[in-house]
Amino acid sequence: MTAEFPKPPKAAHWARINEKTSIAGIKFLLAVEKAFGHTPFTVVLGPVLLFYWLSDARLRRVSLDWLSTVNRHSPFLPKPPGHWEGLRHLTRFADTILDKFLASAGRLDEKSLTVENDRMFREDAAEQGAIILTSHAGCQELLSAVSGNFTSHEIVVLQHTAHAREFQELLDKAGIYRGRIRWIEVTGISPATAMDLAERVDAGAYVIIAGDRVPVGSDKGRTSVSFMGREALLPTGGALLSLLLHCPLRMMTATRNPVGEGLPRYRVRFESIDEAPRAARGKREEWLQNAMQTYASHLEAELVKSPYDWFNFFDFWKNETVEKSPLE
Repeated sequence: MTAEFPKPPKAAHWARINEKTSIAGIKFLLAVEKAFGHTPFTVVLGPVLLFYWLSDARLRRVSLDWLSTVNRHSPFLPKPPGHWEGLRHLTRFADTILDKFLASAGRLDEKSLTVENDRMFREDAAEQGAIILTSHAGCQELLSAVSGNFTSHEIVVLQHTAHAREFQELLDKAGIYRGRIRWIEVTGISPATAMDLAERVDAGAYVIIAGDRVPVGSDKGRTSVSFMGREALLPTGGALLSLLLHCPLRMMTATRNPVGEGLPRYRVRFESIDEAPRAARGKREEWLQNAMQTYASHLEAELVKSPYDWFNFFDFWKNETVEKSPLE
C-alpha cells in the first residue's frame, strides 16, 4: 500500500531552487550528441540521472505524485508508477533539455515540429498582438527558434525569475545564439512593464508567459482550477494582462509525437481562450477563474496523451499531499 504524508512546511518556492547547470556541462552534452547521437547520449547520461533520482527525495516525490495523479485520472500504466517510470520521466526531461540547447543552437529545425490549430495567428493583422500562455512541458524553445519562419510578429517572452537571465548567459558563454526573441525577466507586472507591453501588443507583439507556476512571494494572483481530477493553483497574471490590454488570450502546449509513426519529434498545439476579453470589475475574478480553467482543461487534454512531457517538478496542487516515495 502506498502511504501518503503531508508536504513539509515552508518548502522552497520553485523560483528559489537553484538549477544545476554549467557551461562545461552544456558543451559536453552538445559534443556527445553531435559525435554519437541521441541514444549514446542517453546511455552516457544514465548514471547521472540515476544519481539524481536516488539522491533527491523532492524530485522523486513530485515526479511520482504527478505520474500517479495522471494514472488515476486517465490510466496509462497497468500498475501504480514506481522507480522505473520515475526514471523514464527524468530521462525524458534530460533528453528535452538537450533538445532545448540543440534548438537554440540551430541544430533542430521546423522539420522536427508539427504545428496544429494555428489558423488564428495566420489570420492576425500585422498590428494584432496577443498574450500566449505556455507551460513547463515539451521543448518550446524549438518553436521559438523557428518562429521567424511562421510569423513576422515580434515575440516577447516573460519569465518570473533570474533563471531567464542565467539561461541566456549560459547560452552566450557557450557560443549559442538565442535568436530574435526578446526575453524579459520580471518578478511582477509593474505599471512600467505593463505600459511597455501595452505598446508592444498594440504594435502586434505576441507576449508569452507561463501559465502553470504561481509568482514568487504572494498568495494573490492565482486561482484554483480542476486539473487531472485534483485542485491546482495556477497564476492569473497572464490572463489579467490580456484582460487589461483587451487583446486575445491564447495558449500553446508542446509534447512529443509518438515514436515510430514517422512524425516530427515535437508537436505544438494552439488554443484560443478568449479572442476579445471583457469583464466588469466586479466580474473580473470570475472571468480569470474561467479563463484559467479553460487553460487547465486544454493542457490536461494534451498531457493525458503524453504525461512524461510534464516538467513542472514543483508542488502546485491546492491539496498539498503527495504520495511517498519508497526510498523515503
